[in-house]
Amino acid sequence: MTQDQVVNAFKATVQASLHGLSTLEATLESEREALMGRDPAVLEGIVKQKMALLQQLQHSVQARDRLQQAAGLTAGNDGGSALIAELSDPVLAQEWQHLLELAETV
Repeated sequence: MTQDQVVNAFKATVQASLHGLSTLEATLESEREALMGRDPAVLEGIVKQKMALLQQLQHSVQARDRLQQAAGLTAGNDGGSALIAELSDPVLAQEWQHLLELAETV
């Protein structure tokens, strides 16, 4: 895999994770409301949706970790931050920062 392919794939995983976390954030809010409303049927549906979202996010994170390792960096946020620093792509850096903040919130 060339460096450009790694970079493009990394960008795609960041964008996929941003979308997944945004959706998860809304799902968690719905779950909170369902818990407060004490409606087991609604809660069950939301929990299933949440589990599917978490599985999708897991795949995205694993793919990003593999890409970072292919670039000679460690897996995880530190390796991602190191890759971002190497790339000097302001848009990607902004997306990465948003991803880290959203992950902390969720």
